[in-house]
Amino acid sequence: LVLISMTLDYLKSTNYEALVKRASTTATLFATTTKDGVLSYDLASLEAFVSEVMKNPDLKYARVLGPQGQLFASGGDKTALNHSFVADIKVEDVNDGIFDTYADISEAGVIYGRVELGLDIAPIVEIINEAKQRSAFVGLIEMGLVALFSLILGSYLTSQLKVLTNAAKSIAEGDLGVVVSINGHDEIADVAKSFNSMAENLRIASERRDKADAELKELNQTLESRVVRRTVQLVDRNKQLETANEEIKSAQ
Repeated sequence: LVLISMTLDYLKSTNYEALVKRASTTATLFATTTKDGVLSYDLASLEAFVSEVMKNPDLKYARVLGPQGQLFASGGDKTALNHSFVADIKVEDVNDGIFDTYADISEAGVIYGRVELGLDIAPIVEIINEAKQRSAFVGLIEMGLVALFSLILGSYLTSQLKVLTNAAKSIAEGDLGVVVSINGHDEIADVAKSFNSMAENLRIASERRDKADAELKELNQTLESRVVRRTVQLVDRNKQLETANEEIKSAQ
């Protein structure tokens, strides 16, 4: 949006500057062309010059004024000619759709009259408005594409994260045989690889623990059997000792 705004501002400023330069150049050239006619009061030639300059498609009016401001020749839009002339400095200041400019007719430093021109700014305004509409359309398309790409990327990331979440829940419930499928080579794939490695290590550790528990249980059972046998042997020896003691007492 910032780029589009800067581009539109540049387009607007360059077109306005070009219009101002063209208006100044046209007015200066028109003043030079009509100078001899003004000095000689050749009104017919001045009318011809006005008719010739009005062939420019974007000129709304043109007139030639004498030393005292008297009208020598004019042509163009009657409504524009009836308006009081106020020279425009910037196109932004135009409020009637016509950029008004003038140029003095001078000879040896003496001003003998001036020419006044009005250029229609509607074509430039139309071009700028069309550029704004197209830029807005392009901006909307770009934002739509960015939103769509973000949605697709977000859906992909969340789906991968859901797989990891479900796998973590399965491990928490005791299923250590979970294996997360690895797709692509991005950060999510790296996390999936680490997750599978962790799950494998947990499975191996669990198997070792189960094996150790089984061995310990078997050892306990063996120890109990030995204790029972040893107890039986001790009872038998005690009985033998008691019998021997009784025999000794009888013999005594």
